[in-house]
Amino acid sequence: MSSDLPPRLDFKDPKSFPYLTLKNRMPVILTKAIDALHRHISNADETVSIEELREAKGVIGKLNKLKYEMQTGKEMNPFQSCGDEEGMNDLLLWQSCMDSFPSSCERKWWGLPWLFSECYMYRKIHDEQLQSSLLKDVDPFRESKETSFHCSENRINELALYINSIAHREATNESGINCTEEEEEQHHFKTFEILLQFSLWGNKSDLSLMADFDGSKSLDHMQAGTIAHLQELNKYILCDDTVQLWQIVNRLHDGVVHIVLDNAGIELFTDLGLAYWLVLAGKASKVVFHGKAYPWFVSDVTHADMQWMIEELISSQGTDGSWVKRGSSCLSIMSLSTKLTSSGLAHMSLRPCKPQHQCFISSSLLMGL
Repeated sequence: MSSDLPPRLDFKDPKSFPYLTLKNRMPVILTKAIDALHRHISNADETVSIEELREAKGVIGKLNKLKYEMQTGKEMNPFQSCGDEEGMNDLLLWQSCMDSFPSSCERKWWGLPWLFSECYMYRKIHDEQLQSSLLKDVDPFRESKETSFHCSENRINELALYINSIAHREATNESGINCTEEEEEQHHFKTFEILLQFSLWGNKSDLSLMADFDGSKSLDHMQAGTIAHLQELNKYILCDDTVQLWQIVNRLHDGVVHIVLDNAGIELFTDLGLAYWLVLAGKASKVVFHGKAYPWFVSDVTHADMQWMIEELISSQGTDGSWVKRGSSCLSIMSLSTKLTSSGLAHMSLRPCKPQHQCFISSSLLMGL
């Protein structure tokens, strides 16, 4: 690690975010995942064999053991499954990451850096699920993600109105009537800035930071749905490089934009809105979305989450999803699952020579939202 970077966050300070994460949040998240998988087993129909049930219950036992090991500081065990070629590459990446730690005594819960440890938990859940034909494709966080969407519907409705208004403006060229080229460019910049900030504040609904979320209360109070809300939140932005990013975006014409997604729910909705505008404004001809290859940090987007949201918006009676219907065709939406961002490595440690990076090479712009 470069000497000019701060040390990696660890668990030494009992008052720190990492310490409280491992002590409080992660055991709750793992318990909820176990409960969700157990419900899936209980709801299995008569076509599921006794052997499949035994296999699935064995996974529950291993995950309970993982929780015990996590809470008591036991050694972190290697992964056991690989699947296809991409899975093998993923397994090798994880193994090399574990091997980079000097000694076995340091490969323990509470002894390794926070980022690696929390990522390891999600990868280990996936690793154990792959051992069961009944559970291997189950997302233990699916219900929480879908519930968070419905708990955000008021803000989503407000955002839908704004997105539909800018879509109408672009389609009818209202912004370009009786204004100079410079004024039109400034109008585009302000629209881009607003949509980017909606995506930024959508991250407040990261469910990995809300371990006690049960869907019983609205999340509207946490989120921004109007320009007025954004103005209230401006003072909390620590670093703002929007102008520098706009200089890149403004040079694009019918480019191919790749977006690495973060959270499902309202944040995914805002990301789709930004992508739609990039196409309407002529900056992109195609937007490629990259979700996670398997459930990650509770609310991170998978391919199934993307499909669910699009179908939900199109069929919804309460949310004006008309722009989604139009966007589904003009966006050339592609949702690719990548293991690139599902590793125990910080982004600065990822290397462009890895096979998973190849899909980014042809992009005009790569954005992580």
